[in-house]
Amino acid sequence: MLRVIAFGILWFFITLSVESSIIPLPMLINEYRVYLPSSGLFLSITTGAFLLSKRFKIKNALPLVLSFFFISLLFSYATYGRNVVWRSTINLWEDVIRKSPKKAEGYYILAKTYLHKGQTDKAIELLKTALTSEPYNAVIHLYYFDLALAYKHKGLFNEAIKQYLFAINLKPDYVEAHNNLGLLYISEGRFVEGVRHLQTALELNPNCEAYNNLGLAYASIGRFDKAIEYYRTALRLKPDSKIVRDNLNSAYRFYRGHQGS
Repeated sequence: MLRVIAFGILWFFITLSVESSIIPLPMLINEYRVYLPSSGLFLSITTGAFLLSKRFKIKNALPLVLSFFFISLLFSYATYGRNVVWRSTINLWEDVIRKSPKKAEGYYILAKTYLHKGQTDKAIELLKTALTSEPYNAVIHLYYFDLALAYKHKGLFNEAIKQYLFAINLKPDYVEAHNNLGLLYISEGRFVEGVRHLQTALELNPNCEAYNNLGLAYASIGRFDKAIEYYRTALRLKPDSKIVRDNLNSAYRFYRGHQGS
């Protein structure tokens, strides 16, 4: 029996080490990570209990068996309750908020879930709460970015611009924020400001999307010659991009039309 107890304890620490070592994991804490290790712990506890009952010559093992039975029922009920919580992302993060109302991450992830479902009002409310919960959070620029997305979805472009600027002020090399803000400025007719942010995004990350966005910017003011240059570069970086190819073909048609007139 001592070997079984030792095996259970060893099993617990070895399997737990995978979840609690230098191996990088997406989230710091998650309850399901102790499911496998706990099987060894329960094996050791159960074996140890029966070993003690034998050592102390407890002849009637029924109370011990009943105790473990009721403990198992209790844990089963608790497991069922957690399964209800884990049934959906919204249930899970609402439970997190109830238990940790001062932590911003719960509000943020729940807001992203609502934003994905198109429930922008709820997302905005939760993002504002996240911002006030932990105003000095290390990733607060992400909160401003998603708040800008929510405002943009509602058509509140001036508010969206403010949030993008907040995000960029906190993280000047935030490529996605520069890209989105640049395109938003272009859609609002503020070409110079838009191109400035799109150029910054290009300098930070010269990829297909950045060149394509600058092509869109110049196409919006009828500079199809410049748009074609950027689309060509984008297509060289990503030859299989249907979006860029369609944009390039469209720019060629408009450019030739202008040349013909």
